[in-house]
Amino acid sequence: MKYHILIVLTIAQVVSFSQKKQLTLEDIWENNTFSAESVWGVNSMNDGLHYTSLESLEKEQAIVKYAYKTGLAVDTIFQSKNSGTDTFNIEGYQFSKDEKKLLVYTEVEAIYRHSTRETYYIYNITDKTFKKLSNGGKQRYATISPNGEKVAFVRDNNITIVDISSGAETTITNDGKWNKIINGATDWVYEEEFAFDKAFFWSPDGSKIAYYRFDEGNVKEFSMDKYGTLYPSQYRFKYP
Repeated sequence: MKYHILIVLTIAQVVSFSQKKQLTLEDIWENNTFSAESVWGVNSMNDGLHYTSLESLEKEQAIVKYAYKTGLAVDTIFQSKNSGTDTFNIEGYQFSKDEKKLLVYTEVEAIYRHSTRETYYIYNITDKTFKKLSNGGKQRYATISPNGEKVAFVRDNNITIVDISSGAETTITNDGKWNKIINGATDWVYEEEFAFDKAFFWSPDGSKIAYYRFDEGNVKEFSMDKYGTLYPSQYRFKYP
């Protein structure tokens, strides 16, 4: 019934509009005259009473906490100046399950349509400490364990786990290799056709990780010229 009501209201809106003005394709596809309004960039918090949003302030960025009831800001959870540098650019974040830690990332580098690699940092909301997750290069799909003690990510086609308190890193796969073996991430066709690129998952208690392993050894390579500078570069990847 709700769907029927929505359709009727949409038709009524179009009819009302067309009575006043001639309906054009531009109104539908270019001007978005009949597009529904949406809300984006809102992350609901555990209590169901608040949400957070990444805001651009006068000279910096901040993750701000708002009350659903009033729509007013009630706290600033993290500011880019907490990083210790004025040039830090927050491009995304995620909370630990208990909302006591914050995983912040920057320097995002696109790979394919959905996949990226970036630099992650851990911010402890309780004691206000801020530190880089890993110094071994950019990471992919960094995810805090449900118990809030560790972070797992993919780098160089292998899965690595970082102990948040000590900073110790443990790489749990060792056969990852470009254009051959992928651990914890998907191959190109999964990402392109199914919009599915992260391929590992924490167990509910944070003690185990389930992951996909892709063997591309017998898949033929495709050569593609990548443009953007004066001279193109050749890019070869497995294309099923």
